Amino acid sequence: VVTSFFEDFNGIVDTTFVTTNAGGATSVTGIDAIVEEDALKFNCLGYNNAWFSQSFPISSKQLLFNLTDHRYVSFKAKADVGATWDGVEQDSARIGFNTGNEDYLNQKIPTDGNWHDLAFALPTGIDYSATWRVIFTPGLSFADGAVGHEFVGTIWIDDFKVGGAFVMPNNAELIALIDSSMTVVNAAEIGSGAEQYTQLVVDAANTAIAKANAAKTALTQETVDQATSELRAAMKLFSTNATAVQIVKNRELYIYPNPVSDVLMISIASLNSTLSIYNSLGQQVLKEKIGQVDNVKINVQGLSSGTYIVRLTSENGNYIAKMNKN
Repeated sequence: VVTSFFEDFNGIVDTTFVTTNAGGATSVTGIDAIVEEDALKFNCLGYNNAWFSQSFPISSKQLLFNLTDHRYVSFKAKADVGATWDGVEQDSARIGFNTGNEDYLNQKIPTDGNWHDLAFALPTGIDYSATWRVIFTPGLSFADGAVGHEFVGTIWIDDFKVGGAFVMPNNAELIALIDSSMTVVNAAEIGSGAEQYTQLVVDAANTAIAKANAAKTALTQETVDQATSELRAAMKLFSTNATAVQIVKNRELYIYPNPVSDVLMISIASLNSTLSIYNSLGQQVLKEKIGQVDNVKINVQGLSSGTYIVRLTSENGNYIAKMNKN
């Protein structure tokens, strides 16, 4: 009995022993399953049914899976453009999966011809010690009430992993980003003045963080990476009141050149003031004590390109300007 199995469809699966059927009737062939380009290719042909199954024999032997302790299954799937259901072109296709011991698990992928990661956590409380059937329902599934309808399209499956071969995605970057974002948002002061944030901006940031928190336990790297990208984009919008910042900048603090490449000049400062620069996530990236009152020079060459907040803190108050770094 196998507890860890990986199949990239490079010739191990003997398609002469593949079981294909439509609507549960093996006498009605509704699918053509072959190995092509080291992937399993389903040509779904319709015939008034959308319930097609694919089992995994190796040569003439049935492959036994023990998923009781390792109940994870993952694989890549793609759906070619042009798939139809009852003659109507679809923008997505459902991939159903079943080991023969539980209800179908279903996920959708776009019909864009690109590979997408899918992963399933199988139900608990089921004895998987003698499971041999691995069944796909490409396109649509019995659970959709699709029997009696025609799905026509091409579905590909690759990198099939079972049990111990399944590896949880790396979510370290997402977790670190969530923590840093929460620190910044929790420290934000809500108000209408400079260095303050509107309630709308804070609520939007908290919504993005909550969504990322839900995705950090996702089973696919694709989902984790997308959540990371979306949270970064959301936090770039987390900025202080633009109107208040502009007023303070014009009245109290003038920086040049802006955009800046190497050296930032501050025309007027107070003795013993502190200059701080923050990135778009609200993280402090530079801090310097000011020992003179005019023509202050700050080396910003080491900062990455982007938009920053420059804050000058003195006994006279806090003054802010926005800086663009080339």
